[in-house]
Amino acid sequence: MVYTEAIKMRIRTIATALFLSQLGFVAAGSAQTQKPAVAPAFEVVSLKHTGNLQDGGRYEGGRTYVRPYRSLQYRGVKLSGEMPLDFILQFAYSPLVKPWRLEGPQWVQHNEEFYQIEAIAPAGTTIDGARAMLRTALAQRLGFQYHLVDRDTPIYALVRGTGELKLTPSTEPEPNAGAMQMGAFKKKSASLAAFASFLSSLTDHEVFDRTGIQGLYKFAVDWSKEMQDSMQDYGPHGNPAIVSTGLKRLGLKLEQRKEPLKVMVVDRVNKEPTPN
Repeated sequence: MVYTEAIKMRIRTIATALFLSQLGFVAAGSAQTQKPAVAPAFEVVSLKHTGNLQDGGRYEGGRTYVRPYRSLQYRGVKLSGEMPLDFILQFAYSPLVKPWRLEGPQWVQHNEEFYQIEAIAPAGTTIDGARAMLRTALAQRLGFQYHLVDRDTPIYALVRGTGELKLTPSTEPEPNAGAMQMGAFKKKSASLAAFASFLSSLTDHEVFDRTGIQGLYKFAVDWSKEMQDSMQDYGPHGNPAIVSTGLKRLGLKLEQRKEPLKVMVVDRVNKEPTPN
């Protein structure tokens, strides 16, 4: 059969129209099956601004005691606590920013304002699920917005010292893996990374394990008395010589370095939450 150019053109036009209509059908079908993501949310949540750091503080025996707070705890399906916003943000976002570092308004960075949260999650919600739900609540109730950046940051690297390494390998289970006591690290079984995290609480910079030593070890470190005695002269981190001397006995030491660390930068946050 011989087709004229007009007939050929007509056939091509019809074929193109059919092809495009099929594409439209597929796209429409895909659009029908894709539902917008729903942010995880608590079933019930109460978020209140409960005042300033100075509220509830006291002066006694020549010392100033600041306002006490309740750490955030997630038990079963209930999340509750009362503390400064920075600590609440740390609970919610710590999986995204390790170690925790935040840049934002002074009242957030200096823990000046306190917030109480009481929330109920759906049955079966994990702690990570509760963190995600808290992130939703902070965005909705405080208008919280942020972005993450990497910044070159002074740190301490935990490395091998010049002396003999005095670490005792362990195969025992550790019943209190997350528990810490100020100035003391007594563990039946812990990694060098966990020990470095403990050291961070005693120094003016974050400490990271850069020893390259794997495995679990027994620790019986207790510098609590020395740290307590030196705090009046050296501030909240005590005398750095105490840490240096203690590490030397273990065959370890700290080196000052700069490394890029992730930082949460607060773009927006309201001091007063929307009503419950």
